[in-house]
Amino acid sequence: MDKNPLIVDANSSLNTVADQTVISGDKSLTDGFIITREGTYLGIGLGIDLIKAVSDLHLQQHQQVMQSIEYASIIQQAMMSTSSQTMSATLSDWCLAWQPRDCVGGDCYAFKITADGWHW
Repeated sequence: MDKNPLIVDANSSLNTVADQTVISGDKSLTDGFIITREGTYLGIGLGIDLIKAVSDLHLQQHQQVMQSIEYASIIQQAMMSTSSQTMSATLSDWCLAWQPRDCVGGDCYAFKITADGWHW
């Protein structure tokens, strides 16, 4: 039995519990930790459950980032499509090669007709 077990309040955030287990060392992950509420014993927390919860949180955050990137790609493609259509209607000989390295390119091009001619 551990003489100084990790004691975690049930109201602690997942980040706080994860930080506490990292600070306390591998023993908290392998042996578990004590969960209390206002000093009253509630049960034992298992390291594997904590790892799963953190992993699930990271997966959810990753999915949110990927959805944002996909949405940005749709917006960027729509802007590029409008410029390409305008160039096609305005110029007889034109070419645009745009191949982003990833889903969303760092550059975005716009072609616009104005009273003075056209602007790139």
